[in-house]
Amino acid sequence: MTIVAECPHCESRYHLRPDLLGKVMRCPNPDCREPFVVRDINAAAPAPTAPSPPTAPPPREIEWTPDRPLPLSPKAAEAARPTLAVAVEEDEPQPEAEEAPLRRKRGRPRLLLGVLTLAIVGLLAVSGVYVVRTAEEGEARRAKRAQEEFAAGQYPAARKAFEALAADYPESTDADRYRFFADLAGTAAEVRSVTARENPAAAVASFRAFAEKHRDSPLAKPLTGYGRDILDAGRKLAEDVAGHAEDRVARFRADRTKGDELARADAAVADGRAVVDSLAPFRDGQDPPLDPLRAALDRAASGVRDERDRLSVLAEVRGRLASLSDAEVRAVEARLADAGLATDPEARQVIDAARARLRGLVVWVDSPATPEAAPPAGGSSLLFVSPVGPAESALTRPASAGSPGVFLACARGILYALDEATGNPLWAERVGPDASEPAARVPADDGSPEVVFVASDVAGRPGLTARDLRTGRPLWHQPLPAPAVGPAVVVGRGAAARAFVAVRDAAGTVLGFDVPGGARLGSVSVGQPVSTPLARRPGTGLLYVAAESQRLFVLDADARDDDGNRLPPRCVRVIATGHPPGSLRCPPLVVGPPGTDPRPRLLVLAQADGPRTMTLRAFPLDDDATPPAPGTAPPEVAPPPVAEAPVPGWAWFPPAADGDRLALVTDAGQFRLFGVNQPGNADRPLFPILPPAPTKEADLDPIPGLVLPADDASFWVLAGGSLGGVRLSRDANPGEVLEPAGVARPLGVARQTAHENMG
Repeated sequence: MTIVAECPHCESRYHLRPDLLGKVMRCPNPDCREPFVVRDINAAAPAPTAPSPPTAPPPREIEWTPDRPLPLSPKAAEAARPTLAVAVEEDEPQPEAEEAPLRRKRGRPRLLLGVLTLAIVGLLAVSGVYVVRTAEEGEARRAKRAQEEFAAGQYPAARKAFEALAADYPESTDADRYRFFADLAGTAAEVRSVTARENPAAAVASFRAFAEKHRDSPLAKPLTGYGRDILDAGRKLAEDVAGHAEDRVARFRADRTKGDELARADAAVADGRAVVDSLAPFRDGQDPPLDPLRAALDRAASGVRDERDRLSVLAEVRGRLASLSDAEVRAVEARLADAGLATDPEARQVIDAARARLRGLVVWVDSPATPEAAPPAGGSSLLFVSPVGPAESALTRPASAGSPGVFLACARGILYALDEATGNPLWAERVGPDASEPAARVPADDGSPEVVFVASDVAGRPGLTARDLRTGRPLWHQPLPAPAVGPAVVVGRGAAARAFVAVRDAAGTVLGFDVPGGARLGSVSVGQPVSTPLARRPGTGLLYVAAESQRLFVLDADARDDDGNRLPPRCVRVIATGHPPGSLRCPPLVVGPPGTDPRPRLLVLAQADGPRTMTLRAFPLDDDATPPAPGTAPPEVAPPPVAEAPVPGWAWFPPAADGDRLALVTDAGQFRLFGVNQPGNADRPLFPILPPAPTKEADLDPIPGLVLPADDASFWVLAGGSLGGVRLSRDANPGEVLEPAGVARPLGVARQTAHENMG
């Protein structure tokens, strides 16, 4: 006997055993499989209270491997379970209608398993697509972010991002692009670094490596790729390298001991040129040329080359100055000027040091030598004097004037001594064809005869002879190492008198002699040839030695110690005048009061300034008698000229000065008169009193002229072959004017300076 039960969920009915009544069973229908309480639908008994739904079992953790079948869901597992929820007695026949649900249960598991398998495969496929799509979207996002960092100039971060992309996606179609931008970002980080100018070596190495590696890359093409970015980085790097080289040159110039700076600059220039050359593959025809970069590197290279040339020239001149002489110093100065180093501080230090060493050599050297007998006259000579103009009666000389005076004249290599009263020759001596100045004279003192010092150069034997002025008798003779530049200069009087003469040698030697006995005392050399005769400052023992160029040497020939004892002559000052070689027309002239008291004085040079003009240049004189400290070289001063007056023509003889005025005559027929500033006046140190006279065409034929003072504001002027007097007078309208005094007489051309009557 069975009961009929109905599933309340799917309304399927089942014949069950009575013992299942009130129990819970699961609906055998595969489409339902819901649990329900078994009730007999034919019984009238009240339905029992429904129990609470069972608690779902916890999920099971299953370890699955590919070689095992996929686990089934609980429903599928229950459906596949080979048990039936009902038990039917074997001896009880079952109706056909009741067996259909059981047959459906046996065929459904395989179908369910296939469906589940297809579902799992589909799920896995969808998951794979999701994973691939997610990976692709992550690469794109990272690449975009890396590109944004590169565009923003965050090159270190961009480099790391691109390197990570290349490492994470080596099979990506953009892998080459990632590697390219990783290299470019790394190079840009080096190039754009703030330290690239100070130390560009790393940036240069990185850029050159990048250019060599990617020069053929499509990404580096100028039009279709990123050639413009590469070009901009290369330009920036080349500018920094050029700046680095210029910085190295500037640092070397600031400290010349840092010789390695030039080597670093050389290396930088080479690196910069290599960088510029490597930019060619990344340019197109529209990009600006690279010439400015090459020009900047050329400037840096030129600076290095100039410094190396400078070092080479300095090394050369230092070697040349090992053999010290003024000629070598002047040659070195010319070499420095040719090299553009005339004003270079270090070059000037070299020259100044050499000049100081030269000044240190301007010292008196004792070289005593006893006098010799005067050499005999070379052959017999017929001496005569031709009268000039009509004969005149002998001059009348007052008895109180003493013995007649003697005048000296030098013509055609012969020195004549002429009697003042008659004009007849007293004696004559051959002195050589180069002699043009008469001999120096020493006034008589304590009954001794008046002496004349005759400098001669006969038959190649230069010498200095002291003679009796009246008779010409030789008193003593001293040979000279070279012909004399001009007449001797005498310092002192009587037994303390000394004579000094400069000779024409390369050393610029000045010799000193004892006047009474004729012994040679010694010599001093100024280190360069002497161009004019010695000049003496009146009332002192200071001698002015005009060198052939550039400077004058001041010798104190009458130096004394604190006790009044005479000291050896010494150089007390060197005056840098800057006159060119051979430009001095006559000996220096000291204008001002005699003596050593502190009064304003001028040193005047008559300096040729071209073939037709000259310039009077006046320099202030300090206290030249102040000696240098013992053991030190005399100082060199370079006072700027306080006056420069151009004058037509050349002066052949020293100007005439009386303390208030200075007068000269040139070979262009120009008589010029200048005033000298006096204490308390506001005048210029040297100023023209009269305007220059117009130059006549006839004056263009140079004829030497001579001027000498006559009396107050009057002068004798020998110009154009005529001798006449002029007087300065004052007029109410034009002021001071120059008037003729007497009648000018034809006399001839002046050949020597005038001598005053000392008798």
